[in-house]
This record gives sequence, structure tokens and C-alpha cells, in this order.
Amino acid sequence: MNTQVLAVLLLSWLAGATVAAVLICCKAKPRLVYCVYIGLGLLTGLAYDWAYGMSGSTLGWIMIGVCSLLWLQGAWLVASVIPRWLAVTRTQQAAGKKSEAEV
Repeated sequence: MNTQVLAVLLLSWLAGATVAAVLICCKAKPRLVYCVYIGLGLLTGLAYDWAYGMSGSTLGWIMIGVCSLLWLQGAWLVASVIPRWLAVTRTQQAAGKKSEAEV
């Protein structure tokens, strides 16, 4: 694997995880989450274009679109799925603390 491609892959994962953590901690609204993640998808697609050396080609434009769609799934996870998981674990923790206090 090309080192440039590996660097883009690792940096995109790091950026996605960091942005997800910040957006979840700030309790961002879904519209903001989707805008940020689509922007990150476009940037990642451009970075892959650079890494593969296919800027300006049809395949390069397809890569930009595919990366945006992949990041759109990440936005859906951050906006709807992960907050539900966090809410369930918080309720379970609160219920556990209540039962300990009753004893």
C-alpha cells in the first residue's frame, strides 16, 4: 500500500473520531453534524485524489462522491445511533446507583 494512501486513511480516521467526540460532547444538532461530516468527506475525497494522483479525472470525482457518502454514514452514527447508546448506558448506571442506595 502506498504510504500516502495509508497516511490519508489514518488521518481521516483520527479526524473523524476527534470530530465525533467533540460533536457528541457539545451535543451538536444533527444539521451541524451532517454539514461537518459531508465537508470532511469532501476533504477526504480530495486527499485520496492527491494520494492516488488522479485529480481532475472522472475516477477522482467518483472518489470524492464515494468518500462523502461514507462520511454521511458516520454522521448518521454520530447524530442518532451513538447518543441512543449513551442514553441507555446512563439510564442503566442511574438504575444501578438507585438500587445500591436502597440497600
